[in-house]
Amino acid sequence: LVGSEMCIRDRLKKLARLEDQIAVKADELDDAVMKIKDAGDIESESYMIRDVVLSKMGELRVACDEAETMTAKKYWPFPTYGDLLFGVK
Repeated sequence: LVGSEMCIRDRLKKLARLEDQIAVKADELDDAVMKIKDAGDIESESYMIRDVVLSKMGELRVACDEAETMTAKKYWPFPTYGDLLFGVK
């Protein structure tokens, strides 16, 4: 393979790895959210959100943020951080 083909192949491999990470992290987040209903009371629920759910959200965000930087805007199915930050009218 020549340089540009290797670059494209490497980028696709990295995006595929990120997609796998996103799927795993999304499942972990979903599991954590579903466990909240078993907490028993509002205080326990709030601790679970603080201690588990927010960290799972952060882990998912890391993979999503990296994938976003590698994906053309027209193919990214979500509003970008910039859209959310500066797009409010």
